[in-house]
Amino acid sequence: MLGLTFRETLDGSWHRPSAPADERRCSVDVTVIIPRVTELLGNTVADISGRVTLEGLATDREFKGTLGIGAIVRERRVPYAFSFIGDDGVAYRFDGAKEVNVLGLPRSMTTLGAYVFDPQGDEVGRVILRADLREEAMRFITTFRPVLGGRS
Repeated sequence: MLGLTFRETLDGSWHRPSAPADERRCSVDVTVIIPRVTELLGNTVADISGRVTLEGLATDREFKGTLGIGAIVRERRVPYAFSFIGDDGVAYRFDGAKEVNVLGLPRSMTTLGAYVFDPQGDEVGRVILRADLREEAMRFITTFRPVLGGRS
């Protein structure tokens, strides 16, 4: 079974809901593994892993989660969901999506809006991440690799 892996880097900012003017740096490095290329636009949910930094909350922390690649056709969105341990030892959940707009495809595929939740489900942060299309496009394309059996 032939799969596909690629990487993307997104940078931006985040803030706590109670302090919207206090924007802090945020970055996410994501490695995506699509287990079967034949299901790329079906119901494919890809595994993701990587590192996240949310200034003041998590410094270069590992994460694991999912990317809903199949939702791009059904819902015109690409949902990202992952969990990580903050610098305070608390487990946080990151839930976000790229909202796909055919007329503004480059911008919509390079912008990820998200929320961060604590273990009780309370919102602790709002995130906006972007990939610089001009600077990242070639690097992004060169990260695509085939994998056998859905593993890199």
